[in-house]
Amino acid sequence: MFLRKKSSIYQLFDKNGVTKVGLEKITQKYKKNKNSFSGSIWDKNTEEAALCYFIYEKLLEKRFFLKIELDFKIDIRITKSQTVTEFILALVQKFNSAYIIVNGNYLPRKAVFPDRLSAGWMIYLPKAQLTHEIVPESSDVVSVKNEEGLVTGTLVVTLPHFFDKENADDIKAVNRVDIRLRELDLLPLYTDM
Repeated sequence: MFLRKKSSIYQLFDKNGVTKVGLEKITQKYKKNKNSFSGSIWDKNTEEAALCYFIYEKLLEKRFFLKIELDFKIDIRITKSQTVTEFILALVQKFNSAYIIVNGNYLPRKAVFPDRLSAGWMIYLPKAQLTHEIVPESSDVVSVKNEEGLVTGTLVVTLPHFFDKENADDIKAVNRVDIRLRELDLLPLYTDM
């Protein structure tokens, strides 16, 4: 398969981070188009997990925006939804100023606000200080604190179970949370990101 062959050519990362050849390849790709740059990394043995990253220069502000997408499959028969919540909370410790979304295959065409971020199954909102009383439509609201005990953001969990894109009630639940977060002016436009 093409992806497997391509992923076996160079080792872009190792346990210490980006390798020398990885930096050269990334630099070459970036120099071809400085306004938009993306790449994907596959596990050459399984191809079941991929890390996709996108970097592009915002035309108006001339700052770089980094989007990292983790795409992985889990067996919901043996994995608890709490495990996913704990994983997201661990990510937040490293990326607490970033929006982190777990969409559970929530389809953008089902979104109430297709031009904005969506809560999906879970969303971490940096700097937001929310409680379950403020977002009663959610299943859970978890305040995230730094080492000094200050709230750095909030994880809003839409459903207590894995999101099912075929379940109309699950879609409605996401939409209700999206509407509430939009009323609170906490769902930014994609163009503002």
